[in-house]
Amino acid sequence: MTLEEAYEIIGEENKLKEGKKGLIVFDIDDTLLQADSSVMGIIIKHFTETGKWETVAREDSAQFANSKYKDVGGKPKPGYKFDYSDFRNDEKIKQSFFKTEKDGKVISNGAAPIVAQLRMMDSNLRAGYDVAFLTARGAENAVFTNLMKWLKYRNKKGEFVDLKKGKIKLSDSRAVNDDKYAKEYAGVTDSKKKALFLKDKCAKYDIVKFVDDDKNNLAAMRALRIPNLKVIESQGIEHNARIAARDLTRNPTA
Repeated sequence: MTLEEAYEIIGEENKLKEGKKGLIVFDIDDTLLQADSSVMGIIIKHFTETGKWETVAREDSAQFANSKYKDVGGKPKPGYKFDYSDFRNDEKIKQSFFKTEKDGKVISNGAAPIVAQLRMMDSNLRAGYDVAFLTARGAENAVFTNLMKWLKYRNKKGEFVDLKKGKIKLSDSRAVNDDKYAKEYAGVTDSKKKALFLKDKCAKYDIVKFVDDDKNNLAAMRALRIPNLKVIESQGIEHNARIAARDLTRNPTA
């Protein structure tokens, strides 16, 4: 499914009341898009009896959300560590968004859009909300540069246009595993990193919505118990076909 096909039916969010400020914050992987897992994955390593770290698995974001190698707090179980180097590699980051070929061979199929959240982004933009992103990836500049090239906004005329930087708040966005935040987040889980960042945004906006697929992240946000924070569990890419079928039923001549 192309990005344009993903936008066929756009639901509308209630407009913000006059004078109110609203922000909707999206996770990226498995929320807005599904990256090609052949180029982006978390490498699981185990410390062996030989005194060396050996790779035992490679998981995409969806698999890693429920990885058997994590403890209940989201940290590696004893004897294991997680290698996020793919998420810090500028070239692999680009390939995770865009189809890439080399010497006549497809290296990456790029990112597949997830309809429900793209529709949600559009409707909230039209309702007057600012949009931001909060991801467990590193390499913040490369991630947001490529994301902004990949994303499009469908306006009231049904036209696909580039996102206006005035409404996309990269200053209110963060890739929490970027090296520049290493000191700030030392020893903190990804879920806690996201919660700490979002707590600050709730103090600056009247309404804040957070959309993510990871249950640990969702639980961490709900545990904040902030009155103006709405936590939303995203729908997966498997719902694309269902939404398309529903839209065809509603608009048989479309």
